[in-house]
Amino acid sequence: MLRSIAGALAGVITAFATIFAVEAIGHQFFPPPPGIAANTPAAMAEFMKAAPVGALLSVLIAWCLGALVGGFVAAWISQKNRAMVALFPAGLVLTGVIGMLTMVTHPLWMAIPAVVLPIPLAFLGAQLAPKGKAAKELS
Repeated sequence: MLRSIAGALAGVITAFATIFAVEAIGHQFFPPPPGIAANTPAAMAEFMKAAPVGALLSVLIAWCLGALVGGFVAAWISQKNRAMVALFPAGLVLTGVIGMLTMVTHPLWMAIPAVVLPIPLAFLGAQLAPKGKAAKELS
């Protein structure tokens, strides 16, 4: 039980750290235009109109990698109920994605995979996570 809780928490931390890191890398390649501070929904909507496809794609990749890596770490640490524990970070990533999509209009090509992919990618991360000795003994 403690491993499942620790796995879920570590998965969430890792998911959001991954999202932050990938988005930061994306900003290096696609910096916001001068004069646009995307710190309010109105400013963010203005930024979305001017953002190149690569910038939007880097955000989508960040969200997807966050779910994948978060699911991987959650399953790796928990060892029991791996797929269920991987849902926790994926659910929080999905909640954040839906929040962003409702605050600021995103292109449909970005919104659909952003909503559809986190759960399956977290499950994939759980499948890719190595199984430890405790998991082998239960099999």
